[in-house]
Order: sequence, then C-alpha cells, then structure tokens
Amino acid sequence: MGKLLIGDGGFVPLYVRSVQLSAASFPWLRPVSEMAPLASGAGRFSGLKRGLEGQDDGEASQASAFLLNTFIDMLARLIGETLTIGILRSAWANTSFDLVDEELSS
Repeated sequence: MGKLLIGDGGFVPLYVRSVQLSAASFPWLRPVSEMAPLASGAGRFSGLKRGLEGQDDGEASQASAFLLNTFIDMLARLIGETLTIGILRSAWANTSFDLVDEELSS
C-alpha cells in the first residue's frame, strides 16, 4: 500500500469543515462539527452516526449526500479534480464511482 496523500492531519480539518458547511443546510449537524475535532479515530464519526440516526431516512440521506459532495468538492479544490477522481476510483468500485465522476465533470 502506498503512502497516504493527506493523512489524518489533512483529513480531519477537511472533514470538520465539510460538516460545518453542511450544518448551514442541516442545523442538527452543528454539534457534530463542534465535537469532531476533539474525537479520534472511529470516534470522530460517532456524533455523525448519532445525528443521522436521529433523522428520518429522507433527511439522513440528503444530509449524507450533501456532506459527501461537500467533502469531495473541497478535496478536488485542494488537490485537483484528476487526483481526487483517481483516489475515489481506487477507494470505490468503478461502478459506484460513475455518479461522482459525472457530478465532478458537470
């Protein structure tokens, strides 16, 4: 396995900022953005999990998609679209990635 591109030190601020931006549209995410920098490892996502579980399926689905899109957009601005697409292709099955690739290309 190769070296990490951004590592935990780069991921955490990107994740926290994505949650903060998403909280503007989904205010119930605000406590998640406040607690995420304080947690470590998998615990960083426990607040997000609890927040999503507290919503109906439609709201949770919309918030998840919004958060993921925000994260991907920020990553693409940071390291470029080509590198972001390459990272996502290696992390996800190519068929799963087609939708994200279309979104970034539009």
